[in-house]
Order: sequence, then C-alpha cells, then structure tokens
Amino acid sequence: MNTDTTLPPHLEEIGRQLTAAAHELRAAPRSTRRSRGLFVVVPVAAAVAAAALLLSSANTSDPGERGQVTRITHPTATQVLDRAAFAALQTSPLTPRANQFVYTKVGGGGGQVSQSWMSVDGTRNSLILQSPTSKPTRLPGCADSGCTPQPAYFPEMPTTPGAMLPYLEKTQRVRLDDINDLAKTVGFMLDTDYLLPAQQSALYQFLANTPGLTVAQSVEDVAGRPGVGVEWSYLGSSGMLIFNASSYQYLGLTTRGINGDIGGVALLQTAIVNAAGEQPTQDQQPAAPGGQA
Repeated sequence: MNTDTTLPPHLEEIGRQLTAAAHELRAAPRSTRRSRGLFVVVPVAAAVAAAALLLSSANTSDPGERGQVTRITHPTATQVLDRAAFAALQTSPLTPRANQFVYTKVGGGGGQVSQSWMSVDGTRNSLILQSPTSKPTRLPGCADSGCTPQPAYFPEMPTTPGAMLPYLEKTQRVRLDDINDLAKTVGFMLDTDYLLPAQQSALYQFLANTPGLTVAQSVEDVAGRPGVGVEWSYLGSSGMLIFNASSYQYLGLTTRGINGDIGGVALLQTAIVNAAGEQPTQDQQPAAPGGQA
C-alpha cells in the first residue's frame, strides 16, 4: 500500500489559509466573533475549525480555482471535497489487526439506529444490530477457499487520487460514467468500512475531479445535523454526501427518490474493536480534527 501522506500543493495551501483565517478571526472585534465561539490557534490540525469562517465571508477569488479557498460565499463541489480531503488527514489513524472488527453506528430516519461489527479481513463472522430490541443478524465470514472474503478494511487501497479509479473499478465494479453508482459506493464504504485518513483524503480528491457533482448548502443529514452537501442527480432522483460545514467531516449519505421520499444514513461513530458485539472505548475511535465528534 502507498503510505505517502505528503499533502498536494493545493491542500498545503488550504492548510496555510485555514491557519491564517484562524488568526484573522481571533484578531477581529468581539462583535464579529460572538456567534462563532472560541478558536484556539495551534499547528495546522486544529486550524481546520477555522473553516467555518471561509463559508460565511465575502468572495475575494474565483470560487472555481483550485487552491484559492479563502473567503468563499458559495463553494463549488471541488472546494468542499478539497476541504474534506484536508480535514481527513488531520484525523489520527488506527491500523486494524486482521482479527478485529470495524464498528459503525449509523442513524436513519425516525430516530432509528443500527450498529455493525464487520470483520476486518472478512474471515470472521460479522454482526448487525438494527436496534437494541431487534434480533441480531450474523453474517458468516469466509475462512476457506470456497468463498470470497468481504473485508471492512482495505490495506491495498491507494492513498493517491490518481490511483483511486482503477482501484474502485477493480474492487467495487464502479464506472466513472455512472456517477450515481460511484458516489453511492463511496458513501457505502464510508458508512460501513474503515478507511485510513490518507485513503479517505485520496478518495475525496478523486471525487473533487469527477464531473457531475454540485453543492447544496444549508442541508441536514437524516439525523438532523446541519451541513453542506455534494450532490448528484440520476433519472429524477438525487443523492448527496453531506459534510460538516465547519470541520468538513463526513456526516452521511442522503438520497431523494422521484416521489420526494428521503432515505440514507447518518454516520454517528466509527471504531476498531476486538470482538463482534463489543462497545468501543474512546481510545478505539479515530481522533477527529479539531476535537469534533
């Protein structure tokens, strides 16, 4: 696996400008900072929190130009995904062992919550619990030559955007000309699997260069959390990957059918645990940028 996590030039520029924005915010008169809370400026990782300023300030540059990201009122899909790529790299990575499980907790409409414990290497029995009162669903692992394991962690997934499409075509059977299948597959992976920060960043950078994506501002995920969406349309329906508008953390996938029906999931928690059914502790969860939950 390529483990080079060197930031591309345009993401390095995002980091520098986020830090500068945090300094500017801290130096601004108190009346202009009252509703934004306290920003503590530390090296680049915590500066991601200052991204809230970027979405509410006046435009000073072409919003379609890569790397020019300060003071944007109406970001493009590329700019949102570039910020998500930068934010992903500020998350502390965990390296799962083959015998562990990827724990995810997702919310659906109506307050429904589902928990899953998926085998890291796909050889052990996985577990899905739709609610505390539902009967658990057990998914058999694949430990012999008569089946194909379905892992929840991908050591060979690339960490560069240029290598992402061949990998997704080979492992997920997606095509670049089918944006609906491609984007929903990305959302499914984010909602059920564990991607290393560098892999997640490369995935967002790949999407940032994929045609057919637009921005939907002031949206909510199915759990009611506000965010900014990267949206696509397909035969009268649409889908949206939603990100926190301040930290650019991924929040979830929302779909809208041709009759207006809303579906999707909100990603509430991801962790690496030792056994199916085990509830994660704090140190089993990736540390989020800026201390965001």
